[in-house]
Order: sequence, then C-alpha cells, then structure tokens
Amino acid sequence: MKMDPSLKFYFAHQKQIEEWTSLSRLIPEEVLKFMKEVASSLEKESVGWTGPPDVVVFLDQNYPEILLQKRSWVYSKPNDAHATICIASSSAKPLYHSLKTGVTAEPEGPIYKKLHPRLKEELARVPGSENGSADKWWARYWEEPVPEEFWDHLDEFKDALVKRMFDHWVRFAPIIDKVLGEI
Repeated sequence: MKMDPSLKFYFAHQKQIEEWTSLSRLIPEEVLKFMKEVASSLEKESVGWTGPPDVVVFLDQNYPEILLQKRSWVYSKPNDAHATICIASSSAKPLYHSLKTGVTAEPEGPIYKKLHPRLKEELARVPGSENGSADKWWARYWEEPVPEEFWDHLDEFKDALVKRMFDHWVRFAPIIDKVLGEI
C-alpha cells in the first residue's frame, strides 16, 4: 500500500509542523502590538493636521480599531460617535491581512438610518473613491494592501497606513461634517 506523499511529508516532519502551527496563537498579540504602533504614530502626526482629530483606540477586542473623530461627531459617551474615520483589523485572521480603512457609521447610533445612506452617497462621489466598498458598518472602506514579506517592512507599512488615514481625514472629515450638519 502506498501513502499519499503529502501525508508522508507530514509524518516525517510532524513535530516541527505542530511546533510551527502553535505559533499562530501569537498572531493576535502581534496584531495588537502593530496597531498600538500605528495609534502612537497617528497621535503624534495628527497634532499638526487641520482641525486635529481625537484619536480613539480600541485594542481589547476581536476587531482592534483606531478611530479618528471630532467631538462634534460624538453623541453620548466619549467614544460613541455617529461616524469615524477608522482603521480596523480582525485579530482572528492572518496577521495584517484584514486591515481596512475608511469611514464608519455607528449602527447603534440614533441617526444611523439617515446618516449611513447619505454618507455612502456623498463618499462615493469623491474622486478616487470609486474603488471602495460599503457595508452595514462602513459607509466607505478599502482593504489595505499588505506589502510582500511585510514582516520585514513593518515600519514602512505603518507609515503607509498613517498616510492613508491622513488622506482620509483631509478628504472625508469635511464630508462627515457636512452630512451631520444636514441631518
């Protein structure tokens, strides 16, 4: 009887394969560490931006998020904003392969039913945003490209994300202000 070659390989290397597989438990911790670095850079960089945002960080959850928002966008507790400019990841997915940036609308917010469709409509008109997507949480978002061999380019990747968030702030914060002012 002949065994499948891939199974033969597995059995021959089982101990090492299982050791490597166990490394996946470290992924959520690495994602959070990276997101903390991005948040720290955003906090430092955003001081010089026009109408500097509040940087709000949620890193103790399955979907770590860094939010850029204005106090005028907040409707109740300090972190409950109608809309935000956001970078989010799923710590349950492979490291860094699930980062999104864009504009979120809070589904639990009191004006969500009016806000979300208006934001989607306005953001879709912004030049360069036609390749974005939308869903229940995101009025407009982009999957962020991950550099090849990102593990050797984390600083460059972090800097690219900070730049992307700055671009979003410049382009989309005025639209959020406008739409919230009309509702």
